[in-house]
Amino acid sequence: MRTVIDALPGSDEWLERLLEHEAAYYRFGAVCERTPTAWLLSCESLPNFHDCHRAFHLRDDGRGADTAARETLTCLKGRAGRAVADIDPVAECQGIGRELRKLGMEPSSASFPLLYYPPVEPPSVPNGQIEVIEINPMDSEVETWISMQIVDEREEQDRVFWKSVAEMEARSGMCRLFLAKINGEPAGACDQFSADGWGRIDSVITHPRWRRKGVATSLVIHAVNESIQSGCRFTYLFTRSGSDAERLYLQLGFVKAPILPIRRHFWGGR
Repeated sequence: MRTVIDALPGSDEWLERLLEHEAAYYRFGAVCERTPTAWLLSCESLPNFHDCHRAFHLRDDGRGADTAARETLTCLKGRAGRAVADIDPVAECQGIGRELRKLGMEPSSASFPLLYYPPVEPPSVPNGQIEVIEINPMDSEVETWISMQIVDEREEQDRVFWKSVAEMEARSGMCRLFLAKINGEPAGACDQFSADGWGRIDSVITHPRWRRKGVATSLVIHAVNESIQSGCRFTYLFTRSGSDAERLYLQLGFVKAPILPIRRHFWGGR
């Protein structure tokens, strides 16, 4: 079985489809308002969860890049939480990114490239003792999936925050939840979201006890296979540039998109 990418990665059509898919994915915790100059995600319960509380798809509607930037920043500063905007290549080309930076928004120092699985045969599931199962949001084991998402958080405040995010995602019913086990013991987790022929993999985590045992490899390969088998023509994920995770995904056959789809900006820097 081969996948077909129906828009060339890096093209304007591809970028538009990607942003539509991102808006659909984050419905697990946010509502999306579309204005003439921006798409605005809002999450009243967790305004500091930037992925669900930000502006993106900024566009000049004919009144100029400075107007689009001012209107977007005014809207962001009038809401709870920090002002966050993601600038894509079209918005940058139109000058909106430049105008936002003039107004005081600063790009994040971190870079999160998009990696996609190319149109090849689905990857082979490695042999071994790692079992990957799908969790129903109504099953008791969803609590295990949620707990797995905060195993790296040391501060109680961070544990409470990210647990709330994981609960929203897990209980929304919008994502397929996967749990990895070794000898019956939970060892890792991830999720996969499908819509309109595209698949997104997220929330990949391995319990510290089981690091470097192939847990993340098994989870991601399983999620890619499930995405392809469910009919997705394009499967992707985001990861931090230069991270161990990025190196792993590239080893598994993922390819880095030729453009950085979004560059996050914060009011007052970060």
